[in-house]
Amino acid sequence: MILLQNEDNSYRLDKVSNNIVPSEYNDSDFKMFTQEEIEIKKGILKVNLYGSGGASGNILSHFKYFNNDLVLIYIETYNTGAGSWESMYFDLEKGELTEEITNTMKDDMPVTKNTFKLKIEKHLFETTSPDEVINEAYKKIDSKW
Repeated sequence: MILLQNEDNSYRLDKVSNNIVPSEYNDSDFKMFTQEEIEIKKGILKVNLYGSGGASGNILSHFKYFNNDLVLIYIETYNTGAGSWESMYFDLEKGELTEEITNTMKDDMPVTKNTFKLKIEKHLFETTSPDEVINEAYKKIDSKW
């Protein structure tokens, strides 16, 4: 819930989302995130979810007000698995998705970095699942490899 303060120091409900933070446990009764942080810095609402690694990595989501809309502007992920580390940086304002893969199977751990241009889309706080947005973006770039 997003509450905004009125001039008389009371609060009013501005936005509600049931999608920003996913279910605490998956279908296998595995806890998805071990730490959750919500902060506001320089007018940006940051929702940071930290996983325990593997299939449940980190997902950081940033939202910003444009007029009366609270819009998703950035997603960052970090996942580890057998043989690699993967980070994704999605600037939704520019439509740029950067994927960075570290090959942990080699001693020098080489990094492959690619940036993709995607269609700019508006994702509102009330209806957006950052996890679904990044998964859909990944499907689009996966076909470009």
